[in-house]
Amino acid sequence: LGVTGATLGVSTSGVGRDMVCAEVVGDDIVLLQADTTGITTGYVMLSRDAGATFTTITTAMLDRPRTCAHGGKVYVAERSANKVGVRTITPGGGLSAVVDTGAGCFDTACIIARDDGTLWVFGDTAGGSGTIDYDSAVSIDGGVTWTAMGNPAMTTGTAAYANAGYQWAVGCMFGARMVIAASVDATTGTATGPHFFT
Repeated sequence: LGVTGATLGVSTSGVGRDMVCAEVVGDDIVLLQADTTGITTGYVMLSRDAGATFTTITTAMLDRPRTCAHGGKVYVAERSANKVGVRTITPGGGLSAVVDTGAGCFDTACIIARDDGTLWVFGDTAGGSGTIDYDSAVSIDGGVTWTAMGNPAMTTGTAAYANAGYQWAVGCMFGARMVIAASVDATTGTATGPHFFT
């Protein structure tokens, strides 16, 4: 694996960004830089030369965002007022307003686009029982409206987490299945490290 293209350094405050999401839309590469530690200024960047150079097209306050792409758009899921909020990016344009999906979100969210364009969002919901569950919602109209789907049998369940959530989560398609990898950020408890769901 070779290293080519631009070296990115967009911070103007001396504080780096420790999370990068990249999506290919047609001939463009849309890149989002943000933090995994909470609400920070995120940078949306665009490359039209296969990643040799990137231009910042907008900035916005983002809370641990994750992305997917479908139909010429990039979809951004993030925690927004303890729910999963979704924005869209059209290459050459900025971020849309946040749409509330109705899915709960304690710590971090992820979004997956199925091949047919159906969008799913997942948000971790830590309850008083000391377990971490996933709440979810689905959109069949490109993220305009969302239907809450609850916990789709993805409860992590038995271990003690004590104030746990997920520090990050990423999702993708594998054949006909949706796959999520997530990292527990419990400070105490018996089960830390990555979880893998299908």
